[in-house]
Amino acid sequence: MINRIRTRHRYRSMFYAAQAEKKILALWGGPKRQGNFLLIAFPKEISISGRFRGETLTVIERIKECILSGERKILLDFSMTKKIIASAMIAIYAELNNIKNVYPDVCFRCRKKTCNKIRQVLTQIGIYKMCGQKCFTKKPTRSDVVHWRVCMGVGVICEQIDKVISENEISRVSQVGDIYGGCIEATKNALRHAYPEQRMGIPVAHDVSGWWCFSQVKDNNLTVVVCDLGVSIPRTLPLNFPDVLAKLKSLGANTDADIIAGALKRPRSSSGESYRGNGLPKMMEVASVGGSLIIYSRRGTVNVFGSDIRAENYRNPLRGTIISWSLPLGGKE
Repeated sequence: MINRIRTRHRYRSMFYAAQAEKKILALWGGPKRQGNFLLIAFPKEISISGRFRGETLTVIERIKECILSGERKILLDFSMTKKIIASAMIAIYAELNNIKNVYPDVCFRCRKKTCNKIRQVLTQIGIYKMCGQKCFTKKPTRSDVVHWRVCMGVGVICEQIDKVISENEISRVSQVGDIYGGCIEATKNALRHAYPEQRMGIPVAHDVSGWWCFSQVKDNNLTVVVCDLGVSIPRTLPLNFPDVLAKLKSLGANTDADIIAGALKRPRSSSGESYRGNGLPKMMEVASVGGSLIIYSRRGTVNVFGSDIRAENYRNPLRGTIISWSLPLGGKE
């Protein structure tokens, strides 16, 4: 009986995997055009975790493949989208912004048919502005949208931190972790470690913009997300700290998620250099005193809640690294 149950669950997993594959293939389907523009549709939910990760990352890769094949007019279709997760949206925003930096002749447009909430999000974070569609940019009014903010840069975020986190918010989260220090270390790591070599496909103009940052206030929680388009933590760790990777491998860390989780736990390399010393502990402080931290890099995702570290691997790789903090806001607004 137990064997039959296990078999049933196995076949059920295979069924859901097949269904997800069909959806991805549908998004990848033959080229569809609207006038001179190649139309690319986004999924119902834009996310890089769970069931919509594959569809979201597939769309990003398709956009890049179209650019590499010579397409210069892309119509972004958000008409099916009902929900946007900040960590996924920053990946899309960063890729689109980088494409514009590398190929100034590329023209993006957004399809007009979009639900009100998604249209407000795209307005607030500057997607319509990037596409030159000023007619869409009515001031957002939704309480879960007006607090989305974005900035980008090359050096450490210090001088731009007030663009995404206000002094009032910093003071209200000071009791639960150094979010300011975490952002500084995330952008410093992007500057120092993310681009030891160029990735395949569309290069990254990291001398123009090497990192992108979102913030959002919703339900009295502050979420801050930092993204780079580098070669990922599982790739940079062996390049910069091979002895740390050797230690992790000896402890059974073979997957991307294992390597990320192991790097969070390992303070120093045998050479005395610190991969974690000034960077990852700052990022983890928020999670250790009331908040949460999620790191996405290549196929690995690591969730940190207090002392609990959970690692998960996905089939579809993320081209870069995204670090997301979420923490409650205390005190008065």
